[in-house]
Amino acid sequence: RWEFVVNGRKRSYNLVCPSHEQAVHWQVAIQEVIENKPPVETPFQKLMNEIMNSKSESLINRIYRVNPLLTFTKQPLKMPLLPLPYGHSLALKAQNKGYGTFYEEALKIFKCLQELENVADPIAVTQGILQTCHDLNQLRDEVYCQLIKQTSGLIDPDNISALRHMQVLVCMSCTFLPSRKVLRFLLAHLKRVHDEFTNSEIAKFSEFAADALKRTRVREYPPSRGEIITLLGRRKINVLVHCYGGGLCQISIDSSTTSGEVVKILCKGMGIVQDNLAFALFEKCGPHNERSIEDREIVADIVSKFEKFKALEVNKNSRNKWILFFKIFCYLHPQQVSTSSVEGLFLYEQTCEYVMRGRYLFPELTLCKLAALRLQYLEGDCIVGTWIDKEISTIFPVGKIRSKAAQEKKPTPKKDYGTIRGTISKAISSFKGEEDIEERSEQPVYDVEEELSAIKSSIMAKWKELKGTDPDDALVEYMSIVKNWYGFGSTMFNVKVI
Repeated sequence: RWEFVVNGRKRSYNLVCPSHEQAVHWQVAIQEVIENKPPVETPFQKLMNEIMNSKSESLINRIYRVNPLLTFTKQPLKMPLLPLPYGHSLALKAQNKGYGTFYEEALKIFKCLQELENVADPIAVTQGILQTCHDLNQLRDEVYCQLIKQTSGLIDPDNISALRHMQVLVCMSCTFLPSRKVLRFLLAHLKRVHDEFTNSEIAKFSEFAADALKRTRVREYPPSRGEIITLLGRRKINVLVHCYGGGLCQISIDSSTTSGEVVKILCKGMGIVQDNLAFALFEKCGPHNERSIEDREIVADIVSKFEKFKALEVNKNSRNKWILFFKIFCYLHPQQVSTSSVEGLFLYEQTCEYVMRGRYLFPELTLCKLAALRLQYLEGDCIVGTWIDKEISTIFPVGKIRSKAAQEKKPTPKKDYGTIRGTISKAISSFKGEEDIEERSEQPVYDVEEELSAIKSSIMAKWKELKGTDPDDALVEYMSIVKNWYGFGSTMFNVKVI
């Protein structure tokens, strides 16, 4: 059975066909009827075309003056300004969000715009409008036209209602590009407002919106609350980029700045030439959860995604937060990198991170030697009475020890099915005390701690042997050991098996 929906202006029809051939026949017939009907043109569209085709400023002023449909109103809309598809959206991102038909959502948005001057939190309302336009692409031109209408024919440019509408228009201009026809109408409107109310706040917002439209790209997420706040102040967005050693870089971006552009800014500021190492931004949460950000991705989208993660309480039991991290993405010619350069320091820190994660397959003695060299670089000479405690996981791949111990201590019971021994074992298993069970469960943990204690002792012994070694020399020796590994120089990526 084949079923599909035909949406009309007032109602929708569910058509059910017993075979695929009949369904295709009906679909072709209905599509032919739709294509043969002349395109619907609303009164607002006709006036918009008339304005765009007019070359006289006095004629344009007259069109606005005699047609209240084009100017600000406190009355609700009876119908959308532009023709919209019938029925509900079938897009996946609009599913299960409670959206009505396009017609209903357009009227809801206009009502929200009219109530902006009276709401306690206009930023939340603005964010809701942007989210709706993100989910329902077909409404973007409609919302642009509604905002153009509500910022036309103004008597007082400093009116709070006019300012709020122009601020939403700025947010829309930084997030979505309208269709070509609406874009021409929008740019003409922004120029008209700027020329009519020079040096006013609304003129500054119109200039900001017109400038933003030149750079607006396709967004994956609507703006975050922080981004909207900066847009309302006509400011750049400040984002923090983390580096190794707790370093922080504050970068000023706009709503269309890409990850690749930020990487170029950081490399230029640090004097990094990406000849031997390719750098990138990463979204990171904790030591192991990270993803490289493609050069074409918009940084403001990543910030919006972090805000959504926080709202959805992703990793709510973790103390780690999502951050932007600048590090090496790909090794090109790592052997040619000088250890005294900035690239060399990045290579050293990332190598230490890979050793800690267990990506380099060294024997245990070599890992202890590397851990001692790392401590010498970070702490200097070993002080009498010093002992390695919690920081062992930052210099040694503890995870490998735990997984190895778990595999070695995993019980492998013999299967004595059908024997007297098996029958007796099964019978007495229910009489074993809880102490025996606890003793068996604690045994692997005890073995792990015992092995870690031995590793700590080995690291301490090797650290004491490095007394008097300069930290820079410890770095050079560390890298020389790692470079002798057969796999050094290859880039390792985390992959997911599907």
